[in-house]
Parts: sequence; structure tokens; C-alpha cells
Amino acid sequence: MTSFVRYSLRTLDVPAARAFYLDTLGLDIPSGPAAGPLEVWPLHERARAAGIPAHWLGQIHVDDPEAVRDAVVAAGGMALGPLVDGPHGRYATVRDPWGAVFAASTATVPEGPSPVVWRHLHTRDPHAARALYGRLFGWGTEDGLSSAPGADRMGSVSGLLPGAHPHWAFLFAVDDVEATCASIRAAGGVALEPTPAGDRRAAGCEDPQGAAFGIVGA
Repeated sequence: MTSFVRYSLRTLDVPAARAFYLDTLGLDIPSGPAAGPLEVWPLHERARAAGIPAHWLGQIHVDDPEAVRDAVVAAGGMALGPLVDGPHGRYATVRDPWGAVFAASTATVPEGPSPVVWRHLHTRDPHAARALYGRLFGWGTEDGLSSAPGADRMGSVSGLLPGAHPHWAFLFAVDDVEATCASIRAAGGVALEPTPAGDRRAAGCEDPQGAAFGIVGA
């Protein structure tokens, strides 16, 4: 199944971001090209000038990034810059028709387990988004986007909470959700009150530079 293979944090202060994720989640995220699935990069000057905040960008493996880019644009989305030949392959960054950003990439699955254990799409139109991603990546009713987490699913999808913006949220597993929320808040981040997520608990969070992510009980 076509899936997310890499997750890049684009941030304003790389050393501060690395320290935050190490202190709160125990993640030692490499700066620049990495062998594993996580890496952190400075937010590009063009993005800063356009007012784009720090964010996590997920890359979905495809054979033809240009075809995915064109299909997203044809559906009412937007291409964000040209195709790029990056350290892990060729990729196109796009915004879907409802505002969530992702990259279509020829990057392959890195070795070892990923610390991202779930993916959740916050969108203005869950039904239409589920259909579009299904057409783009072959995600069907059994393995695509569901309304709740499930181990056999690519991810989940929901409408927007008040004040939220459309985005893909990537959730990291933690042993104690409540304690991790407290650590995130103490380090200057934001952590919402945990809520049920299937048979576990999860919380939406932001790091001190504004990049959204989530945590879920192991």
C-alpha cells in the first residue's frame, strides 16, 4: 500500500526544535538528510516571507510525483513550488483542495520502525478528502482513511475543530499521555486535554515554534 515514508520538520530554530523533541518525546531528530524517517530543516526563506509557520511535512511514496501534483491541482488544490530533487528522491509539495499540505515523493521506506504511529487529516470536507486521497494513492475502504484510528488503516480523518486549520497531524507514541502533555507545556509548547482514540488516549499538540503534532498512548 502506498504510504507515508518520511516526516520533515520545517522550523525557524533547528537547535531549539531538536532540544524540544528530545526533552519531551525522547526523539533525537537529525538535522538535514537522515537515514531514518525523521529529519529537521530550517524553514525556507520563501516560506517565511509568505507567512508559512513551522510545520511537519509528510512525504507519501509514489512513482510519479509530477502526476500526483497535476492530479491535486486538477482537483482544485495547489502546487507549492517546483519539483525538487532532494537527498531521498524527487518530490512535489502540494496543498490539497481543502488546505492540508503533503509531499508526493519517490523516497522509499527507511530502515527500522517509525516513531510516527498514526496519521490524522484535519480537513474541511472529510468525505471529499477521503475520496480524493483514495483516488490518488489507492487507499480503499479497508485500508484508507477512517473516522477513528485502526492498525490496519493508513490514517484517520475528521472535520476541523474550532480555531484549527487544515493539516496532516502525525502522532508519536508515548508511555504516559498526561505526563507528556505536562512536559510539553513546561517546555513552552501547547498540549490539548487528552481524548479517547480507539482503545488509547491521544492529544493534539504544538511545539514552541508552532508546528502541530500529536501524541498517543503506546
